[in-house]
Order: sequence, then C-alpha cells, then structure tokens
Amino acid sequence: MIIGGRNARRIRHLTVVAQVLAGCSNEAAPELPPERNDRPAVAGPQPWLAPNDGIAPEHWLLDHQLRAKAAAPPAAQIHDRLAKAAQNFADSPRMIANRVVQLEAMLARQGIDENALELLDELSFALPPERRAEGFGARCQQYYLLRIRSPSKQQALSALRASNAKD
Repeated sequence: MIIGGRNARRIRHLTVVAQVLAGCSNEAAPELPPERNDRPAVAGPQPWLAPNDGIAPEHWLLDHQLRAKAAAPPAAQIHDRLAKAAQNFADSPRMIANRVVQLEAMLARQGIDENALELLDELSFALPPERRAEGFGARCQQYYLLRIRSPSKQQALSALRASNAKD
C-alpha cells in the first residue's frame, strides 16, 4: 500500500515524536539537594538537564531564555511556574523544564516559533479533579501534534483544552 503525501507526513511527525519521547522516562527523578541545586547555570548551553547536573531547573530555563534573547522573568518566578506545573502533572520541575524546551525545539524544526516559558504557562492547565493526571510529556505531545496541523497557536490550544475537557 502506498501512503499519500499528507498521511506520510503525519506518520513521519508521529515517528519523530515517538522517537524523541521514547528516549525519556516518565519516572520522576530524585531532585538534588537545595545546596547544590541552587547554583545558576554558567556552562555552555545544555539541550537536556540531567538530575546530576547540579543546576536548578529554573536557572537552566532562565539561561535557555537568555541565550534565545527572549524575555526572561526572575528565576523565582520561573521556579513558581514550574512548581505550579508539577502540581498538575506527575513530573518533576526538572522534567517539565526539559519537556518544554524540547517542545520548543521540535516546533522550531517545523518552522513554528514559540517560546518555552509561554508554552509552560499555556500547557500547565489542570485537568478536572475527577480526571487522572497525565504526564507533562503527554500534554506536550498532544499540543505538538495539534499545533503542526493548526493554522494558529490559539486554535491548537483551544483544541487541546477541548480534548482534555471531554476525554
């Protein structure tokens, strides 16, 4: 069976998403003690924040924003945003920071310019209490698939919210 252009493109996108997300565990990694974890990022850019890097997720995300020459709030505000997202998902702040930067890069490869901190805020909405919590990586994957098929960010976000409200 020959797959048409549009279906082949969808399959390629799904394959890329599956490969990227398959390399990452949804297990919450233990966080480092605060005395080591409060150190700001000073080394070169890191594409992924590992549990033993000794860098707080908010500092790593702040460094990412500054390297992208994007507006960046104080690290304490980023910390609060990550903490809010961690309350809504079964992921640590470190994994959420990794996922949102990963999503930003995946969208950029599709020619879609979106900011990691904005994505963090927009994708961190909570599910109704009766719904089972999902991982932030799953939410990012849902958004990615909707966004690459949507003409606008707002349409993709609306579809994501609607999908999460009725599932």
